[in-house]
Formats: sequence, C-alpha cells, structure tokens
Amino acid sequence: MYFFIAIIFIAELIIVAAVLFFITMADKKVCAFSQKVLESKDGLIEDVKTVRCVIIQVKEKIVSGIEYLERKKRRYQINMIKNILMYVLLFSLKGRCKKAASICSMIAMAKDFYDKNYANA
Repeated sequence: MYFFIAIIFIAELIIVAAVLFFITMADKKVCAFSQKVLESKDGLIEDVKTVRCVIIQVKEKIVSGIEYLERKKRRYQINMIKNILMYVLLFSLKGRCKKAASICSMIAMAKDFYDKNYANA
C-alpha cells in the first residue's frame, strides 16, 4: 500500500516538474518576443504612420473619383435633356413646315458630330 502511494507521489512530482519546465520555456519565449517587440517599436510606429497615409490617399482618390462620376452624370443628364428637346422640336416642326424640319435635322446632325468628335477632347 505504501509502495503504491510512493509511486503515485513520484509520478505527480514528475508531472509537476514537466509542467514547471514547460512554463519556464514559455516564459523565456514570451520574454524574448517582448524584447523583439520593444526593439522594433519605432519601426512599427513608422509602418503604422505609413499605412495611415496610404489609407488617407486612397480615401482622397475615391472621393475625387465619386466627384468625377457625379460631374459626368450631370453632363450626361444635361445632354439627354438637350437631345430630347431638340428631337421634340424637330418632330413638332416636321409636320408644319418642311424647310424648318430639314434645318433642324441639319442642326441635330451637326450637334451629334460635334459631340462625338470634339466634346470628349
């Protein structure tokens, strides 16, 4: 009976020694990692500042892109309104007088030619 208790006690001592060994090893690794972090702290701060600047620049590019798209959208809407009004005028004059209709169609063709060739330049 005492022999059995002695074996269990020795086994517990071996387990405790192994656990203490692993805790000591983990502590050494954590201390080494902490030291590396402290040594590279200045570099990490500079990297974070660089990333922040890049994020700000990307945000500015996105905002300017959105503004550009809004301008293009407004220009497209104005051109659509102009074209609709011109064709309404053309169709309304086509039935009344043929000369005015041909003049309006020439103006519409000239405007389309100008829009295609010179407006995008």
